[in-house]
Amino acid sequence: MAKNGLLIDYLLCTGCHSCEVACKLEKKLPSGQYGIKLNDGDADAWQIDGDTWEYKWIPVPTQLCDLCENRVQAGKDPSCVLHCCSHCMHFGDVGDLAKKMDELDRKATDLAAAPLPGQTNKLILPFPQLKDNEAYIPNLNTGDRVALVRFPHGGTFEIPILTVNNKVASVRKALSN
Repeated sequence: MAKNGLLIDYLLCTGCHSCEVACKLEKKLPSGQYGIKLNDGDADAWQIDGDTWEYKWIPVPTQLCDLCENRVQAGKDPSCVLHCCSHCMHFGDVGDLAKKMDELDRKATDLAAAPLPGQTNKLILPFPQLKDNEAYIPNLNTGDRVALVRFPHGGTFEIPILTVNNKVASVRKALSN
């Protein structure tokens, strides 16, 4: 009989906690108990400079994880895999997962980075005249929504969604000088 396992591509994990939430709901786990848990970052913190630290949130199955045995028996993926927003979690035969891991490593090595449709790098300048959820981005239309993504990042809390506001006269004037 094949032995099943869980493969997590930590390079793609955004730290969104959806695997934690899906597991807790599936297993009806009480507060403080987890079938899969994102570490608090302390174990994977490194200092970039004097007062700047980088954290990487990493999902780790706990002793309560049974790979959603009931779901798998019904022909379904574990709840954490089903609900993974970044599709970084894979479930299946450990032999197949080992091959997939080799394939993912190869793709990461050979990757020729290309933006998704509508994805580009933009210069965004901070202005105190704008609300916290607004940005002045001259080459976009007022009302457009943008997601600010940096890599590596520690989760969706570090990916703010902003609305473009190019109508503030004092900002336009400051940039024209």
